[in-house]
Amino acid sequence: MIARSRPTVYKLIASGEIRAKKHGGRTLIVVESLRAWASGLPDVPPTPAS
Repeated sequence: MIARSRPTVYKLIASGEIRAKKHGGRTLIVVESLRAWASGLPDVPPTPAS
């Protein structure tokens, strides 16, 4: 799960940010491209303990 809406995922595919394959009527995300996309996202800074 990447916690993105279906339209957002299709936009990522259309822009070339992630790769996908077609199998019958299904669109399958290439895991390696998803990992590469996610690794390019900024880290969440730690929050101080209260």
